[in-house]
Amino acid sequence: MKNTIIFLIAVLLLTSCILSSDAECAKGVCIDVGFKGRIQEWGPATVVITIQSDHDISGVKVSLNPFPGMKIIRSLSAPEGAELISQSERNCVWQFDALGNVEYTITAEVEISPPIYTVIEEGDSAQYDIQASTQFPGIDFLVNQYSMHLDHLGREIKPGKTYGAEAPAYEPKTTITIMPGEITVIEPTPITPTPDPYLIATLSTVNYPAPPATAPETSPTEMVEPVVYP
Repeated sequence: MKNTIIFLIAVLLLTSCILSSDAECAKGVCIDVGFKGRIQEWGPATVVITIQSDHDISGVKVSLNPFPGMKIIRSLSAPEGAELISQSERNCVWQFDALGNVEYTITAEVEISPPIYTVIEEGDSAQYDIQASTQFPGIDFLVNQYSMHLDHLGREIKPGKTYGAEAPAYEPKTTITIMPGEITVIEPTPITPTPDPYLIATLSTVNYPAPPATAPETSPTEMVEPVVYP
């Protein structure tokens, strides 16, 4: 009897630790999201969502939301009896009845594209995020998010949680080569400040009368001879 109790406790502990340590949990429900294998190039990839509850839930909803740079292609697999209630490039929602202490897996295909407005050069990386959430009675949303950094070829350089076979992680190496030669100094181009429209002085023209062509003649001052008395 004692051995049976210990065995049951071990089974419960193993069941509660199926999901990774990065899973988000609340009120006995845990959800986790990641990728199957490590991302090695731009293009299609498989997203894996796992969800588990310690009690039965009727009509649990699970959503997948990729951030910019990724779009959903299609749903690949879902628990038996699950219904795909909505699907678009930006959102995918499944609904099903979940039994307690049972791990459920949902997979979907997404496409990962290089940044549109930024050029990733060798040695640089860009961050990509994907989010999974669940909604069930007693809680509005339980969200789990996965972030990764991809290099200029679409390879994951900061690997996180993955599902299935793992490819070796790519470690970028930056090599700087200095070639002998002359150093050219480029003088900075002076910047002409743009005047503030509120500080621009208003110039006005005042018309004064023109002076006469010839100055008027003035009579010379008469000299008065002094009177001399004897």
